[in-house]
Amino acid sequence: MVDSQMGDGPTAENIFASLSPDQRKALEAMFHASNKESTKLAATGSDKLQKWPEWNGELSSFLLYFHRLKVKIKANRNRIGSNATICNQIIGTIPEDKQQ
Repeated sequence: MVDSQMGDGPTAENIFASLSPDQRKALEAMFHASNKESTKLAATGSDKLQKWPEWNGELSSFLLYFHRLKVKIKANRNRIGSNATICNQIIGTIPEDKQQ
């Protein structure tokens, strides 16, 4: 048996040894089935880049737009580039007639 560096708690070997033959077969079947399933990984939550919000040019919606920009930048800061890149992306979300 392999010594555990985590202390005297139960090890996988001890747990497996304590199972009945039927329980071992069931566990092995589950492992084999899970290894055969094709797994598709999709970006979720913090792994997925949020879309850049767009402003419609109306003053009444600017505050919401501004807060959505802050959330986007905070959530994706490490993956969206330099400050200059972020600034360029923000400019692209503003209607052309409002860009100065």
